[in-house]
Amino acid sequence: MRTRPAALTDDQLAVALSHGWSWGATRLDYAPVGYGSYHWVVTDEGGTRWFVTADDLAARGPDRAAETFERLQRALTTAYAVKHDGRLDFVVAPVAAVDGSVVRRVDERYAVAVYPHLDDAVHPDGSDRSWLVEMLVDLHGSTELVRGVAGVEDFAEPDRADLERALQELERPWTGGPFAERTRGVLADHLPVLRSLLDVHDAWVTTARDGEAPWVLTHGEPKLNNVMVTAAGHRLIDWDTALVAPAARDLWMADAGSGEVLAGYVEQTGRRVRETDLELYRLRWELADIASVTRVLRGPHERDADTELAWGCIEDIAGLPLRWPDLV
Repeated sequence: MRTRPAALTDDQLAVALSHGWSWGATRLDYAPVGYGSYHWVVTDEGGTRWFVTADDLAARGPDRAAETFERLQRALTTAYAVKHDGRLDFVVAPVAAVDGSVVRRVDERYAVAVYPHLDDAVHPDGSDRSWLVEMLVDLHGSTELVRGVAGVEDFAEPDRADLERALQELERPWTGGPFAERTRGVLADHLPVLRSLLDVHDAWVTTARDGEAPWVLTHGEPKLNNVMVTAAGHRLIDWDTALVAPAARDLWMADAGSGEVLAGYVEQTGRRVRETDLELYRLRWELADIASVTRVLRGPHERDADTELAWGCIEDIAGLPLRWPDLV
């Protein structure tokens, strides 16, 4: 997130790190990167740097905090297991706290996880993705190691109900903040397109549930900005969306349209990947973003770097007919 959390101070974070990981923070630098979690680069008393994340468990409402924490805990525990028990060195897993947990609550609202800091790491340019094929083959091959630990794809979209309510309330003004009315206007202008895509999405979900191919452990977002190149090789970060799911959940994003990753994956695994499953996850990504930012911009908000970013996603709705010409 570009904007620091208003209800989590550096002092609170330092206390949580001391209690959970038994080291003192001598420097905390907020890192305005990503969207969804908050990040810091923290230096301990020994001079070691750590990458620390905090998640707002109440972002979708206090009544969903426990569910959000459970999903996060399962995903990060899964990453820890495949890193250490599965010996997948490319997994940047959280560092276990003193009590063995991989994510700890700061309070009822925030949960914190600690990761090794990848010094001098850079993102790959993506010109050659053969390394990504190997990553996904190994990751998907580790599924049996985490059955019963990893969450399983249920195709529930956390913000879908909020989006449906929003689409039913387009006739009355939205007063949540500076982008609320503008968001309502865009959604109203493109309501038939959104309804059509939601219907197609739901039909493809039914098809995916009935697929014959075995479901595998997926990362969920193996895009290039979740990959870091270090002196030791490529490393995959950001495991909070890990789930057992159809392989297409990873492959649509990893392939980036070239066909290289998908072809290499099929050749190495022999697994059939349906085109409709790939399209489902591509569409699902767009609709999930729209639902998430609609929830934010319809509710109470200020104008800041994060809501500016959310508004950009709303503006992109105008391009849906061009991106999905056969569906709308």
